Amino acid sequence: MCDKDKGEHNYVADALNWEQRVSGELESARIWETHWGDLYSKDKPRDYEGKIAELQKEINKLPVAKMMTNFQMSFRKLKPYEELVDKKGSVKHKNVNNDE
Repeated sequence: MCDKDKGEHNYVADALNWEQRVSGELESARIWETHWGDLYSKDKPRDYEGKIAELQKEINKLPVAKMMTNFQMSFRKLKPYEELVDKKGSVKHKNVNNDE
């Protein structure tokens, strides 16, 4: 730091302070871009239909062949607890059975 009584100046401390300030400015710009960048981007849609279409494109890129909604899952013909019981009728997981 600068001691005005002695007339000394610490250039190393000034350099460290400047590096911290620059890194803080760069970090705040990156954070601002992630939070608010979509609002000011020219290539991003601003209306709901455009945003929905863009998100649908991202969903279609996912490796899952088809994503099921709750409505689709409710009409699957599964027996209760089918995922916990094997074909013989025994429980697959020990912690599911309360007797043990």
